[in-house]
Amino acid sequence: MVAKVCFTAVAAMGHEHGPFDENITLEFSKVITNVGNAYDPTSGIFRAPVTGSYFFSFFYQAKKTQMSGLSLVKNQSVIIKTFDHTKPGSQYCDNGGNTAILKLSAGDRVSVQLPAQCCIHAYEDVTTFSGFLIAQE
Repeated sequence: MVAKVCFTAVAAMGHEHGPFDENITLEFSKVITNVGNAYDPTSGIFRAPVTGSYFFSFFYQAKKTQMSGLSLVKNQSVIIKTFDHTKPGSQYCDNGGNTAILKLSAGDRVSVQLPAQCCIHAYEDVTTFSGFLIAQE
């Protein structure tokens, strides 16, 4: 039987989130879609229910006056990142994002981390995390 797995969730912590002294796994608590229930909004962790190839994306918005960025993490390893440095005096926002296709074994964990000293907006549905199963093995 072919598994059906897809999710989209939004960071909804309210206003700016960060900076922190260490990397923080983001909890994208506002779930839009969670077919297969592989994404846990209380931990921010996606657990692969089956071995296969998965597509993931994350996007954020943040003030340009603060360092911003996010990292996609598989188990304990950073796979891809996006970030931007501060631009003092700027009145505008940064937008960033990235995507990856990952080969996962059943039980592997994927999450999005806010790197130490970085900030993002966590309101108005501007910071998101999504994923879906492309092909089951």
